[in-house]
Amino acid sequence: MIPKKQQLVPPGVPEILQAAELQPVVGADAQTTGRRAALARWLTDPANPLAARVMVNRIWQGHFGRGLVPNASDFGTLGGPPSHPQLLDWLTAQFLQSGWRLKDLHRLLVTSAAYRQSSEHPQLAQFQVVDPRNQWYWRADVRRLDAEQIRDAVLAVTGQLDRKSGGPGVNSDVPRRSIYLRVMRNSRDPLLDVFDLPQFFASTATRDTTTSPVQSLLLFNSQMMLNHAGRLAGRLLPDSGGLSELSGELLQELWLSVWGRSPQPHELLAAQGFWGQQRQQIRQDREQQSQEAALPVGNLPSRPGQALLLNPAEQPPRMSATVAPQDDTGGFTIEACFQLRSVYESGAVRTIASRWDGNAQHSGWVFGVTGQGSRRKPQTLVLQLFGKTADGKQREAALFSDHTVQFNVPWYAAVSVRPAKSAEQPGEAIFYLRNLANDDEPISVVSVPLELTGGLQNELPVAIGHRVGADSQFDGLLDDIRLTRTVLAQEELLLTRENPGPETLAFWRFEAQPGILRDSSAAAAGLKVQTGATEQTLEQSALADLCHVLLNSSEFLYVK
Repeated sequence: MIPKKQQLVPPGVPEILQAAELQPVVGADAQTTGRRAALARWLTDPANPLAARVMVNRIWQGHFGRGLVPNASDFGTLGGPPSHPQLLDWLTAQFLQSGWRLKDLHRLLVTSAAYRQSSEHPQLAQFQVVDPRNQWYWRADVRRLDAEQIRDAVLAVTGQLDRKSGGPGVNSDVPRRSIYLRVMRNSRDPLLDVFDLPQFFASTATRDTTTSPVQSLLLFNSQMMLNHAGRLAGRLLPDSGGLSELSGELLQELWLSVWGRSPQPHELLAAQGFWGQQRQQIRQDREQQSQEAALPVGNLPSRPGQALLLNPAEQPPRMSATVAPQDDTGGFTIEACFQLRSVYESGAVRTIASRWDGNAQHSGWVFGVTGQGSRRKPQTLVLQLFGKTADGKQREAALFSDHTVQFNVPWYAAVSVRPAKSAEQPGEAIFYLRNLANDDEPISVVSVPLELTGGLQNELPVAIGHRVGADSQFDGLLDDIRLTRTVLAQEELLLTRENPGPETLAFWRFEAQPGILRDSSAAAAGLKVQTGATEQTLEQSALADLCHVLLNSSEFLYVK
């Protein structure tokens, strides 16, 4: 129906296709008009000259890098003619005869002589003059892997790829196949983005394949690729104490893993020489290396810069900083940006920050997210305080915001603590929570009464992402953690004032400049790392550099 003309439009197809009228068949139960079924029958009709050919051309393009018809979405007069019209017709006929079975078509293409050619040819120079664009498929085209293929290949050869099928979408730092990654248009994965992942604002018939300096810089310099190379080295050489040279068997396994072939004799010699030089260089530089190089980082969606990535399953680094003591009876404010991946099945807390030794008779505080077995509410912000009541007794105050902290969402969270003045004048803890992915969503504010009058502070270090003497480890991304010695008003929070103030005790932003562990405030309370993982030996580090070279090679990134 055309509303303005009140004209009923019968079912059909565009006249330019010169198709017969559609004949919808109304179902026996009269609950359908039959129009969609009629359209489906027309699309799959063997006499339809378009649908099957478009599908065959798209699949050919997926395997060969370009279609038999160059304009995959513009068949007809607007697009170019097919380079091999008889081949396109024959493949379409085979496709229809197989009952539209995609698997049969894929098998036919990948087992063909055209597909199994090499990009090298004994008469390359001669044929290049006649057909420089390889229009007649006399050799294979050199093709770079797509963005998702590069990511999956890196995860596969380093032994990290989770091959589980199905399930919900995941963030890009989870080692699932790229087909399961969430697409966040305002927070794109750096590796996928630099290798021409489409924007996904609209359908894309063909992908761009660019070569830029940014790609090389990311592969060589990013901490992500260094970590991948280290994992590959650790898998090949789990124990290497006192190793004087790499065995041929180990290099054979490395070449097969990354390049899918055995190394040539000259490559073995070059690899041995490179490994020996790197081992000597690392020995000289190791004392000067910073702890920051081993810290896992990621990108918090909707936030610029980098964030600290903590995974309890991989022995994350335990960080703490010596911070000036706070006023024992005064208030304080702790703020953080984070993305939570999971909570404990028990009531244990995923700690964002803490200053407590685990003894209920000692002063301190813990700020985090409750577990599934929480006595109050699962998956909510909690502040555990240990201090004195008005009668001088040591007590615990567990304060819950009752916000639900959803997984895989970027959050800003804060709590301002104002101790009670007396039993008749209780204090309060004001919780703040905001979804950083939704600019239209206002900040949520919850005030909880507090009976403790003081005794909250101590001289312990402030721990980030864990609690002293216990697991209680955070799982996810942490960014911009700020501790202030006063109670901040809402307009003074990080959301509106991103710089440290005179009352700031510490402010950790986890950026490469001035340093992941550096304190951005004047207090200079830098974090110190106690990592649970064993430091790589010289031999493993040198092998990691060799693995890094192979992961950056054209033979790994291109199909020849």
